[in-house]
Amino acid sequence: MLREEIQIFDLFDEFYFIQDEVKIEPVKGNEIKNITKNEFTFTGTNKRKTVFVYNDKNQLSDNDLLMLENLVKKGIGWPLEEIVLLNIEQNTFATIQKIKEFFTPSQIVFWGCDEFLTQNKIPSKLYEVLKGKELNVLTVHSFSFYQTNEQKKVLWNSIKNLFNLK
Repeated sequence: MLREEIQIFDLFDEFYFIQDEVKIEPVKGNEIKNITKNEFTFTGTNKRKTVFVYNDKNQLSDNDLLMLENLVKKGIGWPLEEIVLLNIEQNTFATIQKIKEFFTPSQIVFWGCDEFLTQNKIPSKLYEVLKGKELNVLTVHSFSFYQTNEQKKVLWNSIKNLFNLK
């Protein structure tokens, strides 16, 4: 035994002796929730309780952002910063329930999120506003789909319906 200790001492310059035993205390239910909670990555302040959910492996193109900014600023009359832009590609843990709990939105617009909607059992009726007690949902094509004036007109009519604009 002594021979083994000499070999160990030869290998290391310093030794530390710990006198107190480390105590591991159980974590309570609420603390577990905080530890395992996923944080959303998004832009916007959520001042208008409106979430635009999209699915894009890359960030939005300049054309998509310009179209979106014109829609929100000129059409709805809000600063773009006051809504949430949430890319579910960057938030793979997202579910409709988690989005509702985290953002408490009044409106959600899903832009080309067919797979996400199917996984969350949300009916996908393009351009038709699904009205609930606390939340209205609109499903539309992805941002890049809207190239012609006719396509943009259909989108605008559904947005007006969602936000009760005239």
